[in-house]
Amino acid sequence: MSNKDNISWLISAKIREGKLGEAKEHFQKMVEKTTADDELVMDYEFFVNDDEGTVRVYERYPDNDAVMNHMRVVKDLLAPLGGLIKVTNMEIFGNADEKVKKAFEMWDPLVSPLSSGVSKGRG
Repeated sequence: MSNKDNISWLISAKIREGKLGEAKEHFQKMVEKTTADDELVMDYEFFVNDDEGTVRVYERYPDNDAVMNHMRVVKDLLAPLGGLIKVTNMEIFGNADEKVKKAFEMWDPLVSPLSSGVSKGRG
């Protein structure tokens, strides 16, 4: 199966000092909201390294429109997130359109368009 339209990313962030517990609770709220209200999301995962106080967020969507739909779903949860984490790196994978690039421009992401690949949709 082709994955030519898939958009995914990996965000790396530092959890702000003293905010680890609160950040984990907020990540769970975001997962619950996404689970309930975003039928287009393919992967939405938070990986927390307690020792280093870091989080890595992996997300994958079937296309650019699904990315923008997700942004609408979680928009009310994004502002509080800024008080909990500081993004240090973002990489976007796939053929992101201008709307998606603009949505994340504040983090100056590295955007890597798809050259070739396959997605078997197993999970």
